[in-house]
Amino acid sequence: MKKQMAKAPVNREASKSEVAYLRVKRDIVNGRISGDEPLRVEALKSSYDLGITPIREALARLEAEGFVQLRHNRGYYTTRLSAEDFEDLVFSRATVETELLKRAIERGGEEWEVGILSAHHLLRNCALDLRDPNLSDLERWEERHIDFHMALVSAAGAKHLLAFYRSIYDHFRRHQKAFVLLPSANRAGQGDADALRAIEHMEKRMSIDAHTGLMNAALARDVDLAVELIRDHSSLTPSQMGVPYFVGPA
Repeated sequence: MKKQMAKAPVNREASKSEVAYLRVKRDIVNGRISGDEPLRVEALKSSYDLGITPIREALARLEAEGFVQLRHNRGYYTTRLSAEDFEDLVFSRATVETELLKRAIERGGEEWEVGILSAHHLLRNCALDLRDPNLSDLERWEERHIDFHMALVSAAGAKHLLAFYRSIYDHFRRHQKAFVLLPSANRAGQGDADALRAIEHMEKRMSIDAHTGLMNAALARDVDLAVELIRDHSSLTPSQMGVPYFVGPA
């Protein structure tokens, strides 16, 4: 008679800490918590309906990841957003993704190909209107977007670099929202020429056609074309689009 294996005890505090970490990080990345904003433990405890310990553990993790800063005698603050950091993140993302994509194309097999096709299908089914001032579908689109890019590079066989790439992307996403997506969507309805020009650039690079081109180049094992496309696809800072930096609504 087989012995029934004892179930591992559930660490409920650890589970709550993970929930706190994911929720606070999501709100920082998605711009619901602005840059350089104080993060009071008691206020977060109330907002997320979680205990002090999970909130503190979440903030410590986010500090290690660069989303939060602990200031002497002042507590936690979200890290500041800067144009310089945004430019650096765009360069870093393109550089790391290029190397990962080269390795993935060389090493990827049938499972890798199926993963790319599946992620592309889900991205295709998620419409995004960049002229909607509320950007209603942006968060869902962004999740499917990073899933597609992670599928492209998943066969690289470099787990540490893949984790680093995902971290860069989350920081890039936060800056892109603050410097490009949200202010452009807010200003476009007022006929702002710079905002409309930024949206036109982003519509081209964020279109399903652009991602189909990436997919086809990767599946055809055309390294040179895939690298060229990924570099062009990543050129999304205001300076690369020829528009000024602005943050927040007009």
